[in-house]
Amino acid sequence: MPLKLLPALIALGLATSPSVLLAMDSASEDAAARTSADDGTRDAPSGTIDIAVREESARRPGAPASELMALAEHYERLGDHRRAAEWYSKASVAGDTRAQIKVAETLMRASTHAGLSEAQRERARTQGLALLRHAAQARNAEAAYRLHLIHADGGQGAPHADEAERWLKEAADAGHPQASFVMAQRLLATPNAALALPFLEHAATGGHPEALRRLVAHHLEKTPPAVDIADRWARKAAEQGDVSLQAQVSDAREREAQRIAAAEREAAAHRDAEAAQLAAAARETQPRTVAAPATAIPLKPAQAASASPLAIEDDASMSLALDAPAATPQPSMSDLLAEIQAMRGELTAMQQLLADRDRHIASLQAELAREQEHRQAAAVAEEARRKNESGLAAFRAGDHAAAFSRFDAAARAGNAQAMNNLATLYMNGQGVARSTERAIEYFTLSANAGNAQAAANLGNLFARGTDGVQRDTVQAEEWYRRADMLGHAKAGEYVRALSAQRVAGN
Repeated sequence: MPLKLLPALIALGLATSPSVLLAMDSASEDAAARTSADDGTRDAPSGTIDIAVREESARRPGAPASELMALAEHYERLGDHRRAAEWYSKASVAGDTRAQIKVAETLMRASTHAGLSEAQRERARTQGLALLRHAAQARNAEAAYRLHLIHADGGQGAPHADEAERWLKEAADAGHPQASFVMAQRLLATPNAALALPFLEHAATGGHPEALRRLVAHHLEKTPPAVDIADRWARKAAEQGDVSLQAQVSDAREREAQRIAAAEREAAAHRDAEAAQLAAAARETQPRTVAAPATAIPLKPAQAASASPLAIEDDASMSLALDAPAATPQPSMSDLLAEIQAMRGELTAMQQLLADRDRHIASLQAELAREQEHRQAAAVAEEARRKNESGLAAFRAGDHAAAFSRFDAAARAGNAQAMNNLATLYMNGQGVARSTERAIEYFTLSANAGNAQAAANLGNLFARGTDGVQRDTVQAEEWYRRADMLGHAKAGEYVRALSAQRVAGN
């Protein structure tokens, strides 16, 4: 819907049921909760004089939608619903998608009001849906999810499954936690369950408690368990008050440590047993002394002294009868040495096999460590990408403070696009105090990380000059050329334009 059609649309909605539009307190709990949870980057107006000044500023043409929205929320907190409705409608016309949702939900309530005619109720429903579609098409996740609920429940008449599915996907893609979780649940019940993980992560990033629990369980059930990744999601849950997941991670970490220690003990025992076998084999190869065999049984001295001649003759004949058997042939020294040499060769071969096995185990462990590091890096990069997308959704919705927070988190995780987006907020003073120095810092970080748009933005800054940045066409051209090398579509034209300016100046 073109933005210029919004004033007429909202005016029509206000005319439909002004009494219902003023009774906004019955549906203001979510907005009040969001306002009470504000991090302070957008102060609500307070004080009669301050309010008068803010209203005067907000009534000027081109006033930022965030100022109009702040006034609307202020009057809603005070219970002045007439003024709240006025400023919500103005913020809606200015393009604030949160205000558009607020007016739309009021119109949708009016569509069921018994005091209105059927034509008025139908008009309110039509205008409310149109406002929600406008906000959803501007990538507002909440608006898309509400459209999903309306079509799924038959809020527009009969349920419309195709439209409900379409808006559910839009909401999930825009970062809505509940929509992402619903998508994950559906995928988990199909053969494509692996596709559910990104949606679970998206929902968990938005703080969905059940998504956080399922993600922690998913990573702890892996073999081996991904304890560090599970710990990151458990800490996210703890920030929201659920500390039970951290206890699960601690238990899993202890079990994994015990498993690793047991495996190391088993490996050490196996090595010791192999070493003992090798030592025993080595001892068997040592040369042995072989005693010379006896050839006869000698007479004892006492027997020789007391024997008679006959006895001697008998003894002599007995001596001849008791000659020992022939000696068993013994291996020669050369044979023994050859056997020892062969066993030493076998021992060396076994030692080589053990060394090869140890190297293979070490290689597998190193590969596993690299794979785990790669997965963790990929998970961090994916989370940073989603935070950047969530920041973009907040920025398009006019919530610059939330956009700044999400861009900052994504930039700290190394996302180059988020660095560029964060620099833009610093440059324009949106959601944060204006700082040209910080803007240039983040533009430079982003460009050095390979972001073409950031390089082009630096070129623009130096080509035009601004507060805190002196015009410098040499630096501008350098950054434009960098942007061109990185693939920026128009950077080459900017370089040629600068060259033409120099020629004209000379």
